[in-house]
Amino acid sequence: MAAMDVADDKVNQLASETILKGIEGVLLHRLEDAHLERLGRGTDTRSESARFGLTTPRLDKLRADTSSWAKEPDRPLTLEVHRRPRGHTDPIGPGPSQSLSERWVFAFARSKQGGAADAREMALPSGKQLISELRKFHLAASVLLRSVFAIAVTMGEPAGPPDSPEEVSYRLLASHPSRESPHAASFPDAAM
Repeated sequence: MAAMDVADDKVNQLASETILKGIEGVLLHRLEDAHLERLGRGTDTRSESARFGLTTPRLDKLRADTSSWAKEPDRPLTLEVHRRPRGHTDPIGPGPSQSLSERWVFAFARSKQGGAADAREMALPSGKQLISELRKFHLAASVLLRSVFAIAVTMGEPAGPPDSPEEVSYRLLASHPSRESPHAASFPDAAM
């Protein structure tokens, strides 16, 4: 293997680990923040994890999955956040599946006002770019993830989940290039 190929593999592996750790860390910390916020309103926080679909077994699985994916940087990775009006029956497709070194996708299925689909993309650093670019990307990705998860936490407030106008679901997808079907991590539909 050429020296450049080895360097590219190392950078892509670092990108994988940075992104996956960021996803896990931001989601867990944001959930904890939500618990604290709701304590002030007398909310029973014991149901919060189940509400967001982040039960202990699923969190354990997420940690195991991220550890596994970090060891296989050639797997495409997509983080999808779907939002649609409650009761909307149209299926949500898997969305684009790009190479980890090319693109990371936030896919919003439908706006709160019922408008057209809104898909946002963020370019990932390629293997030939400097490590410093990964640090910049990690910071930007963390900000975006916090913003996305904040939408889920505050959505429907103060009416609460039963009366919320929307549903939110998260899917963290990773698939091996030789396989057609993606591997879905522990993000089931989380009704808000």
